[in-house]
Amino acid sequence: MYKLIISSIFLLFSYLQFNDGVDAYLWAFIYFMAASITVFNTSITKYKIYFLLSIISFLFVQNLNSILTIGFREEFIYEFGGMLIILYLSYFKLSKRD
Repeated sequence: MYKLIISSIFLLFSYLQFNDGVDAYLWAFIYFMAASITVFNTSITKYKIYFLLSIISFLFVQNLNSILTIGFREEFIYEFGGMLIILYLSYFKLSKRD
């Protein structure tokens, strides 16, 4: 039941990203991948988590650069929140606390 609820939330986040703007498809892919990591526990799940964390770390550095050059915008709070949720999911999946 836990996996179904968490994956449904990530799928909802993925659906809501399509009207976001320039990086909408990237965030939709990230949330869809997080939903698939939540539901499926296969032999490649660990590698999917590593790939997802590498995308998140790239976006984190990109957001920090944008904050320093462009200035602070409201969108960065939402993106950092999404990154924290995915980091939380990755921590619990890698520590095997399903």
